[in-house]
Amino acid sequence: LKAASSESAREDKGETIAPHETALHLQASAAAERSSPAHTTTTERGLTCPNRSDVTCVPEHDHQRQASRSNQRNLASAIKVEKLSENSPPALPSVTEEEASAIQAVEDAIRLLSESDKSAYFEAKQEAPELIQTESNPLWFVKFEQGNTWSAAKRLATYWRERCNAFKERAMKPLNQTGEGALTKRDVAAIGSGYHAILPPDKNGRTVVFLDPSRHVRKDLRALKRHMFYWAFLMMGNPRTFESGFVLILRIDQSSFDLFSKSGRERQALVLRAFPYKPYALHLIPNTDRPRSMLSKGIPHLLNLFLSVSGRFWHSCDNNSQIIEALAEHGITKESLPTSIGGDWSYDNIATWQEQRIRIEWNLPSHQEESSTGELTSEERQERKRRYNILHARRKRHKDRLSVQAMNQQITGLNSEQDELTSEKKTLRRAQCRANSLLCQGTKKVA
Repeated sequence: LKAASSESAREDKGETIAPHETALHLQASAAAERSSPAHTTTTERGLTCPNRSDVTCVPEHDHQRQASRSNQRNLASAIKVEKLSENSPPALPSVTEEEASAIQAVEDAIRLLSESDKSAYFEAKQEAPELIQTESNPLWFVKFEQGNTWSAAKRLATYWRERCNAFKERAMKPLNQTGEGALTKRDVAAIGSGYHAILPPDKNGRTVVFLDPSRHVRKDLRALKRHMFYWAFLMMGNPRTFESGFVLILRIDQSSFDLFSKSGRERQALVLRAFPYKPYALHLIPNTDRPRSMLSKGIPHLLNLFLSVSGRFWHSCDNNSQIIEALAEHGITKESLPTSIGGDWSYDNIATWQEQRIRIEWNLPSHQEESSTGELTSEERQERKRRYNILHARRKRHKDRLSVQAMNQQITGLNSEQDELTSEKKTLRRAQCRANSLLCQGTKKVA
């Protein structure tokens, strides 16, 4: 902005602006160019920018330079993020004039990017403009980049490019768990597995994500990218994430080696490049339920090569009690940790959380009997009934899965008990054989 202001002052004095300086001025004055009725867009003139083959430039006039300076002042006061609800990034009801100016500056900066970088954003602007505001508000990106609209534009364009790469033909649908949005029904079921889990926040209000690779059964790399994108999107539901980042707890075992593959590194880079926040801390903990091999002991050192997180902590603990104590020192309490590592948070909460999110995303009441359908049309009542039936079917499937898991655990326990009895039976038989042998030897001596 300072460079653009300096260029304007030099033009007023009649000084010549070097060709390589024109593109910098174009970025700062892009918002003024589009808002001026007497001025066409940068792609409507035939002047080619000397240092960029894919950007067209236009000469400026006095009234445009004044508008550019005004936009520079407005942009400084426009950098604030809207308050988000506890559940998900909400729609913005309205924006101020300064915020609209900042949003326009970001969009004009996106126009200067290459076609491959900006095409996904403008496709979303044309097909699903409401998603740009509700799921990727440009003000979030401006806030994260501390007012640097060029960096915010590149990050926002990357968000939509990666979103299209992950979700393909469903990329322009809302990110929800209804099965009718960007996520498929199979994706929704996989999210309920607990591979990723958003735990209660730490003592400083930061979002805590628990990653347990051992809970992921289906090794679909494309699906993993979709799931990672969705969980990264959910973290924007906490306003503290933009300011303080998030905390990641990674449970280490043999299955964690997927993180070191090419696709694993791409998923990690996705969060760092495309979302308007950064990780605050990474906690590596061992899977104490499984024997620790030499390979799993070397994983923490390998992670240092791939994760650009300043706060990395490797907790070399022998049991879950030590893990709880180690994490408590970083503001993560036992009540907010999963039962699988000795905490009080149950994975059964995921099913309840999924149903609550679907009710919010479908605008359904918390309890069907409390809802009033008197003001609904027959089609709306039929659609609501269909959605309730889907919720009930999912709840029934979840109960069936829990029953199957309980039966499998019971079978495992019985098999273990049977193995112990079989081993004990063999021991008794060997003891009986030795006793019989001794008895025979004593009988022979007596005889």
